[in-house]
Amino acid sequence: MARVRVQDVVVIEFSWWERPFVLRRTMRLTGAEVDAAEYVDSPMRRRIGPRAGLWITGLLKIGLFGVTDRSVVSVRRGTPAVEIRLRPGSSKVGSVLISTPDAEALAPRIAALTVTAR
Repeated sequence: MARVRVQDVVVIEFSWWERPFVLRRTMRLTGAEVDAAEYVDSPMRRRIGPRAGLWITGLLKIGLFGVTDRSVVSVRRGTPAVEIRLRPGSSKVGSVLISTPDAEALAPRIAALTVTAR
């Protein structure tokens, strides 16, 4: 499961088995890149378009999803997620959707980074 840390930047570290599907080891997001952050109670229900990655129906979704507005996704059943929407042009992806048990606490902390960066 990916680990999410928030200090002055958001750092997402993907586990060894997630890396081939998301095509990266870590993501570092500054407050200037983050547009919004939201708690998602049931991330498996999100429609996220075409994919390159792993999708086991009802169990997990990991990879790059979408065509024009790509999303980095690593979610699993029974674990809430935080969705981080990025400012247009700030990154090659438009959003990040990550399951983490701490999602409810992390979402407002990540959203606070956007306020301080503006």
